[in-house]
Amino acid sequence: MNIMTVLGPVGADELDTVFSHERCCVDLRHQCSQPEEISKKVLFYQQVCLENLSVVRMNSYAIRDNYLLSDLEVAKKELME
Repeated sequence: MNIMTVLGPVGADELDTVFSHERCCVDLRHQCSQPEEISKKVLFYQQVCLENLSVVRMNSYAIRDNYLLSDLEVAKKELME
């Protein structure tokens, strides 16, 4: 089995310690497009909250706020888990 690395595919048996590369903070709001339908447009500009979390779970692109990861404290906590 090969693992894709920044240097290309490497055999799993050739690897030692591997560190993942993840984005802790990212703003992708410039890559999202506003929906045409009025009801979806209203939802699109809401903040992610308990009331609309089920929508985000079904469609992570439905709410513009979901394109932004900017809370450093949350990122620290998640990285330490």
